[in-house]
Amino acid sequence: LQEATQRILMVASCLGATFRLSAVLQVMKNISQVEMRSSMRFDFGDAAKIESSASLLTTNISDSNTDRDDSYSSYASSIEELGEDGLCEMGHEVCHFVHDQIQSAAFKLISPDQRDSFRGRIGSILLQSLSAEELDASLFEVVGLLNCAASNITDKERDELARMNLKAGIKASENAAFDTAKVYFKAGREALGSRGWEGDHSTMLDLCSYGANACYATGDFDPMNELADEILSKDINAKEKFTVSDIKVRYLCASEKWNESMDAALDFRRQLGLPTLKKEPSSKFTIIREYIRLKRLLKNKTAEDISNLPRLDNKRYEMGQRMNEHLTASSWNVEPTMLPLITFQIVTT
Repeated sequence: LQEATQRILMVASCLGATFRLSAVLQVMKNISQVEMRSSMRFDFGDAAKIESSASLLTTNISDSNTDRDDSYSSYASSIEELGEDGLCEMGHEVCHFVHDQIQSAAFKLISPDQRDSFRGRIGSILLQSLSAEELDASLFEVVGLLNCAASNITDKERDELARMNLKAGIKASENAAFDTAKVYFKAGREALGSRGWEGDHSTMLDLCSYGANACYATGDFDPMNELADEILSKDINAKEKFTVSDIKVRYLCASEKWNESMDAALDFRRQLGLPTLKKEPSSKFTIIREYIRLKRLLKNKTAEDISNLPRLDNKRYEMGQRMNEHLTASSWNVEPTMLPLITFQIVTT
């Protein structure tokens, strides 16, 4: 194979079994042959075979006199060679290795002690060179590559890496790929490390909050509780604790820990500074009194009038309403006489 073909295979193997040709070419345009050769496992001209199933990858290679060539045409013959030699199925943009052994053999062209740094370098090039639209399409691949070199970057780069992992985790969560999302959220927290809460409070909060939700969605409750407790222990605004408070209450309800669920929901409403019922039996007199008060508030109002009322746009009250929704289930199982009062509070908020 040509030298350029081998270099293309090295880069493509880091992008996965399926890769975008434009991403490979972006890397080839921005990485020098010196970098490529220093990352090679074998010297050029070495006739050793990587493994029998992919022996085509280790044929003699010709030397090149240029350090970097930005033209697409310089790689055209190499791209054709990938398809002609049966190494890859070449589409106009999306390409596939024909077998995982071929990808594995291509990856083994990279020196073992250079693999993490090489993948990190590819990720860095793609991050800097792809357009916003292209980066979004390749977000998981780029972030995965950057994570490979996370141990050898500056604090500033760690902050950026944490934000990239947060973005990738949120995208995975939106696609209901919560197991994948957990990996990104964890990598983001590890990138920030112990300085996360002081160095980038907002990103660390989101990584823990979204991470707890991903753990809840996959039934991974121990790490979910650890993340929730970490946030709840911080001296921060109650609104910032809402996501994990909501998750924790939902988890307690699902576990039928009704008392604990009720305590957590009532406590969070108090933290928000909202009117909060006491966890105690309600008398018939109190229930009737509140019912009459509600009836007076709704006097002469039709169902249409009520449906046309403006939507609640106060975040604090929205959060309080969410806790009241949880309280309807837990109160029925703990103290049923509280349920009418909670329902009245929902209606009048």
